[in-house]
Amino acid sequence: MAVGGELKTRIAKGGDSVSSDSYFQDNQVYVGLFPHQQDVRAHSHPFYELVFFESGLLNHMWEGKRSILIAGDLFCIRPGEEHLYTRSLDAKLYNCLFFPQAIPPGIQKLPGVLELLQGEGQLRLHLPVAMQKELEGILQRMVGELEHKAPGYNEALSLFLGLLLVFVGRFWECSQVKEVQAALGYLEENYMQKLKLEQVARDHKLGPDQFSRLTRKLLGISPLEYLQNIRLSHAMDLLLKEELPVGEIAFLTGFDDPNYFARLFRRRVGLSPSQFRAAKG
Repeated sequence: MAVGGELKTRIAKGGDSVSSDSYFQDNQVYVGLFPHQQDVRAHSHPFYELVFFESGLLNHMWEGKRSILIAGDLFCIRPGEEHLYTRSLDAKLYNCLFFPQAIPPGIQKLPGVLELLQGEGQLRLHLPVAMQKELEGILQRMVGELEHKAPGYNEALSLFLGLLLVFVGRFWECSQVKEVQAALGYLEENYMQKLKLEQVARDHKLGPDQFSRLTRKLLGISPLEYLQNIRLSHAMDLLLKEELPVGEIAFLTGFDDPNYFARLFRRRVGLSPSQFRAAKG
């Protein structure tokens, strides 16, 4: 299916450019389950990358924004967008790579799918457990099609891709997450400041309880946990790149109490800040 100029293509901002040759031969869809044991440096590519995070903990930077990925997270990297991974703990994820020509006719125009593929913001979803199992089943079937390459496997991959996108698009449309995206974006941009989450909610026309409920529905964690994850993600980066004392890194990333920062870091990452710095070094 040719889609012409309907889907946007972004220009890479730097980093490595990943070639299509490693993933696409006679196929326009590629799916794999990958354990991340090493860091993946900044890169972009000319195809879409739908990522479903199966297990573990992974530090992710996407177009300059940081987050910590947890099991059940799903997002779509568009052509030309730059991202990188820093492994922190036993990470496994599914990568579904595809060109727009592989999407069955009409599906890319569905509201939720259109937002996923063309939206201006970074659409990241956290799927409920039942839906995680459904998507894992589809992705595993796609991996099997690529392994065996039975007659019609390309057509089957295209149909499974369409089903995958319909499921994700419906979840996006039904989840009311658009109402909370701006507030979460504010946390991402202002993580180093002293923030009152109740006031952030009100500033974005949300009640505090509504903000908490919608954030849990979107990400599977509370607004406070999300803010903590952003801060920890930036702290990981500073621990690897700067020779600053751990206490100073805590203050630079929005933590008032270095001891609390160290306890939270160990609980979430599995290592103390000093151990994390030494292990990565």
